[in-house]
Amino acid sequence: MKEFALLVFVVILKTSAYSQLFNKTTYVKAEIISLSDTIKCYVMQKDYYKGNIKYKFGVEDKKVERIHESVVLSIDMGEIFFNRIYVRNTPYLMKCICKGKISIYEHLIYNYNYNSLTVTGGGLGGGPSKIETKYLVKQSKTFEIKRRKINDILNELMADDKELVENVKNFDRKDIIWDFKLKQLVNRYNRNARYNDIQ
Repeated sequence: MKEFALLVFVVILKTSAYSQLFNKTTYVKAEIISLSDTIKCYVMQKDYYKGNIKYKFGVEDKKVERIHESVVLSIDMGEIFFNRIYVRNTPYLMKCICKGKISIYEHLIYNYNYNSLTVTGGGLGGGPSKIETKYLVKQSKTFEIKRRKINDILNELMADDKELVENVKNFDRKDIIWDFKLKQLVNRYNRNARYNDIQ
C-alpha cells in the first residue's frame, strides 16, 4: 500500500514538473506582421506557435491580447524569428534556423499525453513528446529534410553553385552529425550566393 501511495505521489510530482516546465510564461519584445497589420509588442515566447498567439503591448501589462496564427506572416524577436511557410499548400509558422538564398526552417509539435506515464525498470517514462520536422526552402520550393533523400534535394537546390558540386555529390548522409554538416553546407552556399551577387 505504501509503495502504491509513493508511486501515485511520484506520478503527480512528475506531471506537475512537466506542467511548470512547459507552461512557463515569458514575454519578449517582438514585431508581429499579420495579413492586415504590423504589431510592435511583447509576445509569449515559445518553440512553436499553433492557434492563438498571446502578446502584450507592455511587458508589465496584465491584459493579454491574442492573434490567431492563421493570419500571421512573421514574428520577429530579434535573434529568433518565425515565418509563414507553405507545405503542400498548407501554411505553418516555422522557426528559422538558417536564413539565406536557401533557408532551413523547423516545425515543432508537442504531444502532451500525460496518460502515457509508465513505470519501467529505470523509473517513470512518458510525458510530453516532441515531433520535430525540418525543411529546406528556396524561393517557392519547400522540401522536407529526410535523410534518405537529402542528396537528391541538395543536387536540385544547389545546382547553380559550381564550386559546391563535389561537396554536394560527396555529402555523407550516413555521417553521425550529418544534420550539422548540412547546416554548414547551406551556410557556405548562402555565402557564395551573397558574394556572387556583389560581383
